[in-house]
Amino acid sequence: MVIKKNLSIILLLILLALGACIFLFLDLRQLSPESIRYFVLSFGVWAPILYLLMHVMRPLFLVPAVVLAVASGITFGPWWGTILDVIGSLGGAMVAFTLARWLGKETVSRWLGSYARWEKWMVDEGFRTIFLLRLIPILPFDAVSYGAGFSRTGARDYYLGTLIGVLPGAFVFNYLGYSLHDLFSPVFFASLGGALLLAISPWLFRRFSRSFVKQK
Repeated sequence: MVIKKNLSIILLLILLALGACIFLFLDLRQLSPESIRYFVLSFGVWAPILYLLMHVMRPLFLVPAVVLAVASGITFGPWWGTILDVIGSLGGAMVAFTLARWLGKETVSRWLGSYARWEKWMVDEGFRTIFLLRLIPILPFDAVSYGAGFSRTGARDYYLGTLIGVLPGAFVFNYLGYSLHDLFSPVFFASLGGALLLAISPWLFRRFSRSFVKQK
């Protein structure tokens, strides 16, 4: 158990060091999908691997996930970009979730005080809560990951909710990135419409769920 924990700490330190080198080189203050594209493509055939590493290390530096999603569409196209973005999102979600579990509930309680309502949601409706929160593009991706890790939600609910929840957003934002070269194209406007639909999807889900229950 001790050896496993020490190896995990070493791996975390390696990720921190690599992430510091990459993101400081890119300059976090001026980070953009275009700057990520040029940096990643400079590594040639290793570009997909570097992109995935950046996604995995991203939660340690609180880089917005949507920036890498759009960058993936610009760099790899909508289909391969979506696949890489989903894999990277799962990797980053795992890092944040695991780190939160290491820090423990006592740590977040000191920072945030009582969070009984959040804890109840995560325990009673873990999968649905994670799924709905992942759908909303304006919510910070890492806040959800760390919050889930600090709660008693099951790992299965967390990862399954994350996987299914990020798929629509990954598809939409990769197409958005892919269409940025032509801001008047139908694909660009369809992507914007998709992003708006995702933003209001939890409200729509709740509304239709209530209507269904009333009808029954």
